[in-house]
Amino acid sequence: MSEIIRRLERLSEQVRQVTEERKVLVLKLEEMKRSIEALESENARMKETLEEKETLIHILQTAKSLNTKEESEEARKKVDDLVREIEHCLNLLDS
Repeated sequence: MSEIIRRLERLSEQVRQVTEERKVLVLKLEEMKRSIEALESENARMKETLEEKETLIHILQTAKSLNTKEESEEARKKVDDLVREIEHCLNLLDS
């Protein structure tokens, strides 16, 4: 009979230990879930920021392209003006 009591006590102690370990694991699980939620939220914010930055890069590249075209057109106009001025000077010399 005492053997049965010792086995029951040992089993009872094991059940208590498993129950305590379960409580610790449940707490860790909840902490991990909160951590995952925070990381997912941060990830979403970072993705949004990345998309905004990519849009800004695209806008800046487009603006640079337009600016280069405008500068090229402006340079062409200056060259045309200079050519006209040279032609005018040559005409004056020929006269």
